[in-house]
Amino acid sequence: MAKAILSLLTLLFSSVSAYYVFPVILSNLLMSYSQIGVLMGVFSASTALFRPFFGKLVTLVGEKRVITLGIALATVSCFLYLFFPRSFWVIFAIRSLHGIGFSSIIAGAFSMLSRGVQENARHGLFLKVGIVIMGSSALTPLLVEISLGILGEEALYVSTGLLSLGTLPFLTKIKEETISSPGLHGKNAGFFKVLKHHRFLLLLFVTFTFAHSQATLFNFVGLWMLAHGLGMGGVYIWLCLGTAILGSLILLKRAREHPYTVSMGLFFFLLGIWLLAQNNLDLKIFILSAVLTGFSTSLIFADLNYQASISGKDSEKPMIMSLFTATYDMGFVTGTMASGRISSIYGLGFLFEVTAMVVLFSLLGSVLYGRSREEMLKVAKKPR
Repeated sequence: MAKAILSLLTLLFSSVSAYYVFPVILSNLLMSYSQIGVLMGVFSASTALFRPFFGKLVTLVGEKRVITLGIALATVSCFLYLFFPRSFWVIFAIRSLHGIGFSSIIAGAFSMLSRGVQENARHGLFLKVGIVIMGSSALTPLLVEISLGILGEEALYVSTGLLSLGTLPFLTKIKEETISSPGLHGKNAGFFKVLKHHRFLLLLFVTFTFAHSQATLFNFVGLWMLAHGLGMGGVYIWLCLGTAILGSLILLKRAREHPYTVSMGLFFFLLGIWLLAQNNLDLKIFILSAVLTGFSTSLIFADLNYQASISGKDSEKPMIMSLFTATYDMGFVTGTMASGRISSIYGLGFLFEVTAMVVLFSLLGSVLYGRSREEMLKVAKKPR
């Protein structure tokens, strides 16, 4: 089952990551930076808003039906671009529909992957999911950039629609199991109960600020490179995610928990973003930035997911993971919408200066979280 879902996720994220070059198309349609930010961010916004609904729907009708619904919505949304004028509000509606479909697939797929996974196996699982996501995302923008120059923007819509549709054969290979989670939705799983965990709140802050910065990077580095005559960002994203994959493969063999893993990753991410805020940028600086941000992602992504999965009591896990994934999604919302507004008013150079400051705050938060986690581990090791 896990292999089929990982294959499904590979095609799904290939389809979604193809739209990392979408800002360039929107710019050619004479959209402002602010409009581009809204159109890119509404995808993540609809994903986050509908996640609780689809999570509940999974418990009512099962994962496969929820995934099938998501595949249908995602596929249809990609092909809709071919039949409607590409105005702001039309694209806004299509991007919203695409985000809803994506949310439905993720809710069903991650429900299947997470059930029955032991705590000592979770870090490795999240590393594999990260490798799948980054691997599919690394090559797709570069291929799309090439195909756009040869076939035009219609190639983006047709290819992403076919990729979404191609997930169906893998879905048929998945044997759905019944959900049995008695006690997980008891009194201790309330929203306010979970938010009383100060360490978890700190983790949410780090997650949100990192996701915000990551979304800004992925959605606006193409425009920044285009402004310097260095392409549309496909090479940067490919190199960034390629480095992240290599780092994740190494960690998969030698991974062990360390309280400051996220802090180390954010330090390198900060360096990568800081380079983009400099004057007189050239290809060498973009390459170095891509390597730094990619290496940092391999350290951060899986560990954030792992830290969330071990937070709280068993009865609080559903609410904790729901809040964690929604926080990550909301970071992508602000990272596109707010950053689009900032770049529209002050320019892309200033945008990356602001983003570097956001990463700095995330780094400080991760250090505080690491200290708290370190103290907890010391207490756990003391003989009783």
